[in-house]
Amino acid sequence: MNKIKIKIYLLASLGLAGFGFAQNSRTLTMGEVLQLSVSNNAKIKVAQAKLNTLSANVEEAKEKKLPSLSLSASLMKPFNTLSVKSEIPAIAQSGGASPDYVAFQQLNLGIPLFAGFKIKNGIAVAQYQKSIQEHQLESDKQDVATIATQGFINLYKAQQAIKVIQENLKRAHQRSSDFEKMEKNGLVARNDVMSVKLQESNVKLSLADAERNLKVLNYNLATFLSLPEGTEIVAELGNTDTAILSDVSTLQQNSKEKREEYKILKEQEGIAKTQVELAKSAYYPTISATAGYINAWLPSIMQLNHITSVGVALNWDLSSFYKSKSSIEKAKLQQIEIAESQKAVEDQLKTEVYKAYQEYQLSQDKISVYKEALALANENYRVVKNKFDNGLSTTTDLLTSDIDELQAQLNLVYGEADVKWAYFNLQRQSGEIPTFNNEK
Repeated sequence: MNKIKIKIYLLASLGLAGFGFAQNSRTLTMGEVLQLSVSNNAKIKVAQAKLNTLSANVEEAKEKKLPSLSLSASLMKPFNTLSVKSEIPAIAQSGGASPDYVAFQQLNLGIPLFAGFKIKNGIAVAQYQKSIQEHQLESDKQDVATIATQGFINLYKAQQAIKVIQENLKRAHQRSSDFEKMEKNGLVARNDVMSVKLQESNVKLSLADAERNLKVLNYNLATFLSLPEGTEIVAELGNTDTAILSDVSTLQQNSKEKREEYKILKEQEGIAKTQVELAKSAYYPTISATAGYINAWLPSIMQLNHITSVGVALNWDLSSFYKSKSSIEKAKLQQIEIAESQKAVEDQLKTEVYKAYQEYQLSQDKISVYKEALALANENYRVVKNKFDNGLSTTTDLLTSDIDELQAQLNLVYGEADVKWAYFNLQRQSGEIPTFNNEK
């Protein structure tokens, strides 16, 4: 019976919280669990909010191409006599006057003609950052779906284990009743009755452990899916026949094309290249077309009305020729770093896919073994039971064959769920999570 307890204890691996007794029952397939997990998860909502912010950053970067328009005005009170020198006699004669106030009004328009590729590269960086977050959002969804699937599979195992143990407990209880009658008739010894009752007690303990684990697993999954408090989830595994998959080399190539981690690195590579160009932009001047409109008032001295101007402005920071070298070198080093990271990620993806593929193949092989083992265990129990009824085998043989049959039943139940998980995990590692929407 220790083997049975060990199997059941493994189901408590996700049991990290208390349980509120279920009041509402809800049947869920794996596909429905996936949909609920990605629609209600807080981590995904945060990632979506960050994506919205980066989308706004792209629009902000594009707005730098638009003309700049500014209006300024000032009103000042002079406290000393102005000294005005001018070749215009009327103005020169009023050179010692002190106006009551001085007022200026100015409207400036600037249209960028050439910004040293800063605007273009700035937009490109913002778009790359947005694309990275899009891939990160998808990666977060897949991570959340993986956690939800693990919880779903463990919940299914716990529910099926309870069904198997409950059936075994009925048989154990009936066996105890039969042995008590046989003891009264002098057909079995007292210690045989005690052995039978002890096994019934062990089955009851195993059932209690399984029920406790089920409550914990149900609570954790319901909480993760943001279901109402007290919801009892009935896990429906659906068809355990998985689709025929490609060979491992094809799956490894798919992972390179579809895994979000690799896509993020490709976008980061684009950012690194753009950052080099952005650093080189410091070598170029900025040129813009300008236009202005000015009004100025100095009462008793001068008044300028409706002065307009059109021109070209150039700004060239010549110090950038000796200040920008380190920035350019830093950007190039980041390119090399990302290229090396891509190689490391490629190796990691290949390893993960290979491992998942081997686990999938093993789970398929185990099913055949489990089915054969269950058939053997059923036949063995039948033979031993017949022998016992005819006085040709001991009580110990009967109880041992009963344990073996129960363990074989549990192994098959767990094995079917493990096939589902192994298939899901292989799809996840190769860059595509199945939805199971068509399962019944």
